Amino acid sequence: MIDIGDEQSLEDDLSTFSSHLNNLKNILINSDENSLVLLDEIGTGTDPTEGSALAAAVLLKLRDNGSLVLASTHHGSLKIIANDEHKFINAAMEFDHEQLKPTYKFKLGVPGSSYGIRNCQKDWNR
Repeated sequence: MIDIGDEQSLEDDLSTFSSHLNNLKNILINSDENSLVLLDEIGTGTDPTEGSALAAAVLLKLRDNGSLVLASTHHGSLKIIANDEHKFINAAMEFDHEQLKPTYKFKLGVPGSSYGIRNCQKDWNR
């Protein structure tokens, strides 16, 4: 099961966030111990505090359902949950700080960081 990308629809009056909520509702209803769930940028499309709280509740419920979940996020609070909660683990993709490029090396047990501001600063200095 997946929630990846943006499925907003003017025809169905769906915002980005309501589209994600719809996907998450269906995933929660149908997931179990035989499910693989992929969630890209869970909790985005709304107020960051509310989005991260909702994302935490969804991830905890999926864990309790026994599902295997791979979720990406920029929410720091979710990285803390992954560090503190049973059956959660952080992971990141390594980043070359000198070249400001991804190395595409996977690092298990380490929370990732966002480098959007740093990349902008480099561009502004040109």
